[in-house]
Amino acid sequence: MSRLIAWFAGNSIAANLVMLFTFVAGIATLPAIRQEPFPNVSFDAVSVAVAYPGASPDEIEAAICIRIEEAIHGLRGIRRLYSEAVEGMCAVRAEVEAGADTSRVLEEIRTRVDALDTLPKEAERPVIRELVDDDVLLSVFLYGGRDREELRDIGERVRDEIAALPLVSRPELVGLPAYEIAVEASEEALRRHGLAFHDVTRAIRASSLDLAGGSLKTPGGEIVVRAQAQAVRAEEFERLTLLSGADGTRLRLGDVARVTDGFAESDEELRFDGRPAVAVRLMRSERADSLDLSDAMREYVDGLAPRLPVGVQVAVWNDQSSALRARRDLLVENGIQGLLLILIVLTVFLGFRLAFWVATGISVSLLGAVAVMAVTDVSINMMSLFAFILALGLMVDDAIVISENVASHQSRSATPLAGAISGVLEVWVPVTISVGTMVVFMVPALSLPTEVGKMTRSLGLVAIACLVISLVEALLVLPAHLAHRRHAVAAPRAGAYARLVGTVQAQVQRFIEGVYRPALRRSLREPRLVVCTALAVLMLCAGLVAGGWVRFVFFPELDDDLVSADLVLPEGTPREAVQEAVRHLEDAARALDAELAEGASGGRVVRHVMSAIGDAPDRYDEDQGGGDGPHVAHVSLALAPSEERGTGSIELARRWRERVGRIPGARTLEFSSSDLGLGGLVLDLSLSAVDRNALGTAAKALHDALAAVPAVLVVSDSAREGKPELKLKLRPEAEAMGLTLAQLATQVRQGLHGEEVQRLQRGRDDVAVVVRYPGGERRSLDDLARIAIRLPDGRELPFPTVARAELGRGHASIERRDRKATVTLRARLDEEEVTKGDVLDRLDLPRLLRDHPGVTVTLDGMSGDEAEMIRRLLRDWLLALFVCYAMIAIPLRSHRQALLIVAVVPFGFVGAVLAHLVLGMDLSAFSLVGLVALTGVGVNDAVVLIDKMNRERAAGASLLEALETAGVSRFRANLLTSIETTIGLLPLLLERSAQAAWLKPMAATLGVGIVFTAVTTLVVVPAGYALLDASVAAVRRTASRLADEARARFADVRPATANEIDPRTGRCYARPPDAERD
Repeated sequence: MSRLIAWFAGNSIAANLVMLFTFVAGIATLPAIRQEPFPNVSFDAVSVAVAYPGASPDEIEAAICIRIEEAIHGLRGIRRLYSEAVEGMCAVRAEVEAGADTSRVLEEIRTRVDALDTLPKEAERPVIRELVDDDVLLSVFLYGGRDREELRDIGERVRDEIAALPLVSRPELVGLPAYEIAVEASEEALRRHGLAFHDVTRAIRASSLDLAGGSLKTPGGEIVVRAQAQAVRAEEFERLTLLSGADGTRLRLGDVARVTDGFAESDEELRFDGRPAVAVRLMRSERADSLDLSDAMREYVDGLAPRLPVGVQVAVWNDQSSALRARRDLLVENGIQGLLLILIVLTVFLGFRLAFWVATGISVSLLGAVAVMAVTDVSINMMSLFAFILALGLMVDDAIVISENVASHQSRSATPLAGAISGVLEVWVPVTISVGTMVVFMVPALSLPTEVGKMTRSLGLVAIACLVISLVEALLVLPAHLAHRRHAVAAPRAGAYARLVGTVQAQVQRFIEGVYRPALRRSLREPRLVVCTALAVLMLCAGLVAGGWVRFVFFPELDDDLVSADLVLPEGTPREAVQEAVRHLEDAARALDAELAEGASGGRVVRHVMSAIGDAPDRYDEDQGGGDGPHVAHVSLALAPSEERGTGSIELARRWRERVGRIPGARTLEFSSSDLGLGGLVLDLSLSAVDRNALGTAAKALHDALAAVPAVLVVSDSAREGKPELKLKLRPEAEAMGLTLAQLATQVRQGLHGEEVQRLQRGRDDVAVVVRYPGGERRSLDDLARIAIRLPDGRELPFPTVARAELGRGHASIERRDRKATVTLRARLDEEEVTKGDVLDRLDLPRLLRDHPGVTVTLDGMSGDEAEMIRRLLRDWLLALFVCYAMIAIPLRSHRQALLIVAVVPFGFVGAVLAHLVLGMDLSAFSLVGLVALTGVGVNDAVVLIDKMNRERAAGASLLEALETAGVSRFRANLLTSIETTIGLLPLLLERSAQAAWLKPMAATLGVGIVFTAVTTLVVVPAGYALLDASVAAVRRTASRLADEARARFADVRPATANEIDPRTGRCYARPPDAERD
C-alpha cells in the first residue's frame, strides 16, 4: 500500500484522472436516478383477498378465512399468518421468513388456495399477490358541479387524459360508487305474474348474451355464426322477454321490474372544501421519477382548469413529492452553505490551497456515491439524502487528519512531495481502520427487518459508498494535490490574509502550550480523577434518559403540512348521523382557520378541507378491499407551508381537537399531525387466545387499563360490535315441507342483497347486473315478514310461517394471528407527558396474563416494528463492536489499546444526550443515526492518537511523554474537525422550516456531540491509557511479589521419598523435618 500511495503522490496525472472519472461518472448518472419520497420496498408478505358481498364477518371467518389458513398453514417459508374478516371481505396475509423466496411462497399459496373447493359459491375469485410498498403519490380532486353524474363523466375524461400522459401508468378514479344496472322487482309484481326471482335471473341469463355458434364453410368462404343479443343499457334490459304466450303476447322485463342504469348503492361520500368531489389517484411508479411525474401532473392541472365546466374546480392534493423536493433543496442549500463555511474555516487554519483540495475531494466523493447509486438502483429519497448529510462529517474528518498531518510533515521535509508521502504513510493505517469500523457499523442498516427497517438499506449503502470513495480519494488523490503546494518553509507573502492565518495559528499554538498541554500533564498525573469523572458523566447522562429528563421517542411526531382526524362510529350508524359528525369536524376546522387568520399576516392557514365517509382517496390499502366502511369518516386539512404560518401542525391538531370536543356515540376520534405514517406516539398491543371469551375479557381489561392512564388520549380496539343482525332460524314445520335453511337464506339474500346475474365490460368500466327488491321493500322488519318463500313443490308461504328471526349483534371485524383469535388495541399518547415505556410499566402486563391464562400479549404495528428493530440493532451492533475490536487490535497488535479505543464508543452517547438536553429535543431514531457517525469520528480520532503514541514510544519516549506528544500533535486536527463539523451543520440547526425538523436530531447529535467527543479523545483517552498501563503494571508487580513470596516460602520443601508414600493410596504419610515449623 505504501508503494501505491507514493506512486499516486508522484503521478498527479493518474490522480487527476481518477478524480475526473469519478466526477464525470457522478454527473453523467445523476439525471438517470429516480427521485421518490421513500424507497420502494417489498414487504416479504403474500396477500390473499376474497370478496364475499353481503356476508357478515362471522360468516366470512368460518367460511373463508379459517379454510384458507388451514390450507396454507405449514408451507415452508411462512413465518406468520394474519387474517381479518370484515363485512364482505376476507384478507389473509402470510409473512415470509427472512431469506425465503417470496415468489416461490406466492406460487405455493396460489396452488393451495386454487385447489380449495369448499369456499362459498357466492364468493368472488381469490386475489393473490405479493405485497409491495404501493403508496399514493398525489390525488387530483374535481369538486363542485351539478350532480354526481356530471362529476363522474368529468372524472372519467380526466382519468383517461392523465393515463395518456407519458409518465403515468396507473391512474384510479375514486370517490364515487361503481356503475350498476339494477333490476328491481317487487314481490307483488312477481306474484301477480306467477314469477319468482329465479325466473327473472334465468330469463336474463338466457336472453342477454353473446354466444358463438361455430362457422359455415361455404364455397364462397367461411361464415361465422353467432348469437349477439347482449344487453348493455337499461332500455335494452327492459325489452328482454320473461314470458311469451301462444297468441304471441310477451311479458317483458320492463313490465315487471324497474331497471336503472346508475351507481351502485353506497353510503360512502367524498367532499372537498364542502362540495361533492371525485379524485383521480396516482400511485408511485417504479419506472417514473416522482418529481417529474408531479411536475407533469401540475402542468396538466394548470391546463385543465380553464376547460372545466362552470362551477367545477380542480386541485392537487397531498403531493408526496413536495416534501421530497423541499427536503432535497434544503439539503443541497444547507450542504453548499456548510461546505463554504468549512472551506472558510480550513482556509483560516490551513491555507486556501489545502482547504480547496479538501473541499474538492469531498465533492468528488459525493459524486462518486451518486454513481454507485445508479449502479445499485438506489433512488434519491429521504433516506439516501439523509445518508449524504451523515457521511459528510466523517469524510471531512478523514481529509483533515491526512491534510493536517501532511502539512506538518511538509514543514519538516526537504520537498513537498516527500512531506506529502511521509505524512500520508504515517496515518493511512489508522485512517483506514476508522473508515473500516464505520463501514462495519453501517452494515446492519443493509438488512434490518420490518418495512421501515428495509427503507434504511439505501441509507447504509450510500453512506458506505461515501466513506469508501472518500478513503480512496484521501489516500491516493489528495496527496498528489498537496505534493505540489509551495514549500512550507518559504516565507509567505505579506498581506492581510497572511497575517490572519499567522495570527490564528499563533493563537492556537498559544492555547495548546498555555492551556491544553498543562491540563493534559495534570490529567496524566491524576488519571483516576479524569476517568472517574468521565464515567460519572456517562452515568449521569444514562440517568437523564432513564429518568425521563431526556426522553427517547423512536419516531417523533414531526411538523407537517397536513393534519387529519379519523372518526369511527358504531357499525350501522345512520348515514345522516355520520354526515352530521363530519360537518361538525369541518365547521370546527373552518372556525379555527378564521381564528388563526386574524392573528396571522400571511392569510389563511387551512388551504383546503377534504372529508371522506368510507374509503379516503389518499389512503390506499388494496388488501382490505372494500375500504373502511360507511361508519368511518376521515377529515384532512391541507395547511399553508410552515414558513408562512406561525402555528405548528402539532399545536394546530391539539387546538382542533379542543374545538371539536366530544362527538356523541363516537367509538374513537383520533387526530394526527404527520402524514408519513411514522410520526406520533402510538402504542399498539395485540392479544391472542384460542378461547374467544377469555380473549374478550382480557381485551376489555386491557382497554380499561389503558383508558385509565391520564396521558392516553384515545384508545381503540378491533373487538367492536358490528351492525345489528337478524339470525334466521327454520321452523320445524317448514323442514317437514322440504325447505332447507340454504334455500331460505338464498331467497332472502336474492331479495335484500340482490343476485348478480351478469357482469358487463362497458368501456373501461366493469358493470354488474343485479336483481333485487326495490329500495322501499328493504327498509324495515315488516318488509322481511312480507317476503314470500317458495317451497320445493312450488307453493308460496309468508316468511313468518316458515322461519323466525332473532335480533342480535355480530362483530365489526374479526382478526386472527397464527390461527388464533386476536384483538388489537391502539392507544395514542400525549408525547409531552409519557413514553411508551412509561405506559407499559403502568399497565402491569404480567399480572394481566396471570389473571387471564391462555392469553398472550405482544407489541404490534409500529410498536412491534420498533421493538424488533431495536433488538436487531443491539444484536448487530454488538457483533459490529466485536468486529471493530478485531480490526483495531490486529493492526495495533495490542488488546489493551483496542479495548481502550472501543471504550470510546459509549462516550458518544454522552455527547448526544447533552446536545438534546441543551437544545430541548427528544432522542429519536434519527439521533441514533447521528450517534453512529459520532462514534465513527471518536474511534477515528482515538486510533490516530494511539498510533501516534506508539510511534513516539518506538522512538524511545516514555509513556507519559508519548501520550503528551500525541495529544499535542492531534489537538489541531481534532479542533478543526469539531469546528468544521459544527459550523457545517449550523445552517441545518438554525433552519426553521418543517422540512428540517426530521434532520435536526441527527445534526444536534453530530454537531454538538462532536465537541464532547474531542474532549474525550484529547483528555480522557490519554488519561485512560495511563491509568490502564499503571493498573497493568501494578497487577504485574503484585503477581511478581506473590510469586517471589511463594518461592521463598517453599524453598526448603523437599520431595517425598518412596518410603514416605503409601502404596495403596498414593499419599505421603511422613512429615518433613520442618513440618511443625511450617
